[in-house]
Amino acid sequence: MIEAPICACANPQHGTTSRDGQGAARLTRPSPPGPVYAAITRTVALRNVGPVMTSLAGFFLVAKPALTDPNFRQTVVLLLGHEEGGAFGVVVNRPEPSSPLSVPLYQGGPCGGPGLILLHGFADLADSSTDLEDEAQREVAPGVFIGDASCLKQLAQVDKAARRVRAYRGYAGWGPDQLEREIAVGAWALVPASAELLFDIPSDELWVRLVPNRIPEPSLN
Repeated sequence: MIEAPICACANPQHGTTSRDGQGAARLTRPSPPGPVYAAITRTVALRNVGPVMTSLAGFFLVAKPALTDPNFRQTVVLLLGHEEGGAFGVVVNRPEPSSPLSVPLYQGGPCGGPGLILLHGFADLADSSTDLEDEAQREVAPGVFIGDASCLKQLAQVDKAARRVRAYRGYAGWGPDQLEREIAVGAWALVPASAELLFDIPSDELWVRLVPNRIPEPSLN
């Protein structure tokens, strides 16, 4: 069985929420990102980060049946950042039973963070984001954007916005070369992410839709 990913990422605060004194969830302006989380700012422009490495940011990691770790069994992870220093993403198919926000809340992974990460499918709202400086900071996969405080306020006024917006509590992080090793031993399949896959397929069907054809495999120990 593959060990759970090491939570090696710096606190992911870009486009996240935190709690105020009364316990209510709120979006906050991010502090400077750490070295691993900084990869999220280059997910569009940086696909080739070196002569021997290609960034997988913007891909889904789809857990293969042989991956039986309870943290990641039958999960789909959207990679938000990937570079030589490690990788960072959120589990996108584990909804919470309730949400303190006006949008659905998901269990983003086993690593704790100071707030919630917001993803949405509205390009016009991404263009108006005030906390994110350029397109590479906003669009993490085709049609999938990181939200900030201004986005959340506007999403409250969009009809049926909940269908194309998600908040994530926690995240998954990998140290240097850790994700590459897990892929090499067959723990994960790679699928290009898109807004249609993330928002239009029910979360309880996403893994079944994306997992490769099931050929019997030994458990990964």
